[in-house]
Amino acid sequence: MIRVVKDPENYMLEELIELYIAAGLDEENAKIYAKMAKYPPPNVKIE
Repeated sequence: MIRVVKDPENYMLEELIELYIAAGLDEENAKIYAKMAKYPPPNVKIE
């Protein structure tokens, strides 16, 4: 998984989605990545 910010917990979900779109992801994947960054499952490593 890619990281667009160091501290995603300090961003609103909508802001994270916009950052992932700006990083080149399509809207559907940006939403998935933003949710995983904001609320990470215990087995996902963010690099």
